[in-house]
Amino acid sequence: MHGVGDPCGTESSAAGIGAGESSEIELGENLRTRTDFPAQSATRAFHSFCDEGSALVETAIVLPLVLLILTAAASYAWSFYGLQELGNAVTAAAQAVGTNARSVSNPCSVVVTQVTATLPDWNASNLTYTVSFSNSSSNTTPTTPYSWTGSTAPTSCAAEGDMGSTPQMANTPISVTVQYNSTGLPIFQWLASWNINPLSNLSSSETTMAF
Repeated sequence: MHGVGDPCGTESSAAGIGAGESSEIELGENLRTRTDFPAQSATRAFHSFCDEGSALVETAIVLPLVLLILTAAASYAWSFYGLQELGNAVTAAAQAVGTNARSVSNPCSVVVTQVTATLPDWNASNLTYTVSFSNSSSNTTPTTPYSWTGSTAPTSCAAEGDMGSTPQMANTPISVTVQYNSTGLPIFQWLASWNINPLSNLSSSETTMAF
């Protein structure tokens, strides 16, 4: 019925061909998409695994450093607090020996008694004492310092007592130094075996006048 010049038939045929080509194109894209999906999933999984691995490596590197810094800060804070306590104990000991040096048989025992009473929770065996007196021949020349470690004062210190050969004179200086062997927190005990322990012994000194 339709002639060559009939536009309806021609347009209808062209429309049919165009629709067929479009379907083929869409089908091809769907096939490519479905074909590429496993590869894309594998790629995403690989990148995710790499990211997780990088995060674990970074954590393994950074975490020990962070813990070391926090532990060092805590240990230094403990050391400063301990140094303050030691300073208070040494000040009290110097005042006690200054008051009683000329009335007791062994002035060094006064130092030990006062320090250990002020620091009851400290290990007495880690305390090292150095005490200097001023002898009777000169108000400015101290005697040879008495040094000892632990809670037992040297008996030779009795020479500076009330019945000693060189008793402490009034209004003359007495110097007291106490050192405590500190290791800090347990991690620093481990670092000490590597010779990189940043902590040193706590030490405090005080000088007072004998009454």
